[in-house]
Amino acid sequence: MSFLNSIRRSALAELSRTRLKGYVRVEAPVTPNEVPYSASRVDYRANVLNAHARAFYCKHGAEVVEPAFETLPDSTGREVMIMRYCLRYELDACLKTGNAHHLKEPLSITNGDHRYRLHFDCDACRMSIILLE
Repeated sequence: MSFLNSIRRSALAELSRTRLKGYVRVEAPVTPNEVPYSASRVDYRANVLNAHARAFYCKHGAEVVEPAFETLPDSTGREVMIMRYCLRYELDACLKTGNAHHLKEPLSITNGDHRYRLHFDCDACRMSIILLE
């Protein structure tokens, strides 16, 4: 059995070497542009963490008003996630479906030492999670 395994390993190694020899990496050309960014000001949600990211936004006409979320000295009250998944909908309390059960608001969730408030944008069918503590 070990003889068959050694043949299999050798065959796979040779196949890998052959594939790597014939591989040609095609690099997509980068066309420099100065197309204006869609927003004139960007905050922590743009995830500007380093000088290259800051230069990108500045080059495209956006003012960076806050660095990335993980570098903020205090992230309390900040939106940490926006999603289409909705806990109101899951709990049969959706305001748009008409069969809404009443929930005590504001809703919050906890994870470890952190507590989050849920914010609902029912017109857009989106839910936001905001860090409380």
